[in-house]
This record gives sequence, C-alpha cells and structure tokens, in this order.
Amino acid sequence: MTGAPTPTTDTARATSSTAVQHDGAPSVSVGLLILRLALGITFVMHGWRKFSEWGLGGTAQSVDGMDIPAPEASAVFTAVVELAGGIALILGSLTRITGVLLALAMAGVLVLVHAPAGFFASDGGIELVMVLGAGVLALAFTGPGRYAVARALPSRGGAQAWARCPNGPMTGAVTSDAPPLTRPRYKRGVAMDHAPLGARRRYA
Repeated sequence: MTGAPTPTTDTARATSSTAVQHDGAPSVSVGLLILRLALGITFVMHGWRKFSEWGLGGTAQSVDGMDIPAPEASAVFTAVVELAGGIALILGSLTRITGVLLALAMAGVLVLVHAPAGFFASDGGIELVMVLGAGVLALAFTGPGRYAVARALPSRGGAQAWARCPNGPMTGAVTSDAPPLTRPRYKRGVAMDHAPLGARRRYA
C-alpha cells in the first residue's frame, strides 16, 4: 500500500528517536563528563585515603568520635562506596546506582556530622558535602551521558538490533530474517495473536 511504513523506515526512525532521547546534545554529554570526572576524582581521593592513610580501623575510630551509629559498618560502607563509586563515576558505569549510594552517604554525613557546624566548609559545615551530594544525585537522574563506558556496552535490545542490521543499527538495513511487522488478529473483537501485515484478517 502507498505510504505504508517499511521495516527499514521504522527501524531507522526508532533508532534515531532512541539516540536523541538518551544522548541529548553533545554539549550536554560534555558537561556530564566534566561533572563525572570532577566528582569521581574527589570521591576516589577521599575513599583511597580511608584505606591507605587511615585504614578502616582508624576510619572507624574517627566515625565513632562523630557519634555516628555502627561506626565500623559505617566506615566500611563509606570507604568502599567512595572509592568504588568514584571509579564508577569516572568510567561512566552504573552511574545511576552509584549516584544514589553516594548521595545517601553524603546525606548521612551532612545530617549527623556537619549540620550542627553551620554552612561553610571552613567551619566544618555542610558546604562541601551538600555540593558533592547534589552533584551525584543529579547524575542519578541524568545518567552518565554519551561519553561513558556504559555507552560502549550494547544492551540486550541494542545487541539484537545490531545482529539484525549487518551494517550497524544506524543504517536501518534490516536483514531478510528479521520478523515482519505484525498487527493483532481478532476473534469476536478480542485480540488473539499477531499476523503479518498484508495478511487477510480472519474471524473465528
């Protein structure tokens, strides 16, 4: 039929729409990359310091002196999340989960340790942890952007699209073994299964 959508057209349109939705403007991804690197390096340095300089025992003693509940568990959680989370942010891997975990860690430190000291970091206030927590929480909502390791790893759907498009999914060249577009087949007005487009509608 004239004007009927073809598999090639639909594949290219869906791929283009998905790319625009997830990637956004290149400048946005550059901004997210800068944010990820700045936050990631900061958290790596703090996390590594807890392991290499203070040790988990010394970190636990410091946490205990701040009247934080379960100091040993809190010290391990904070050190691991900061170090591993910082690396994940730099690479752009598991960014949303990492952002949530780091934001929770910063929220706990902000409320339990820094809030009584006021705002400015020079006085031990919430300034630094608030900025760090807000940054990683923003990444939890936005994701890493296009310049990330996660973007180089095809998802399940992306791998299927690549397999069906020998020249890459952006070409829209679908092979002959790709399943045809389908439409519902009805039985007394109720959708049953799917039949290929162009097939005669059958009723029981």
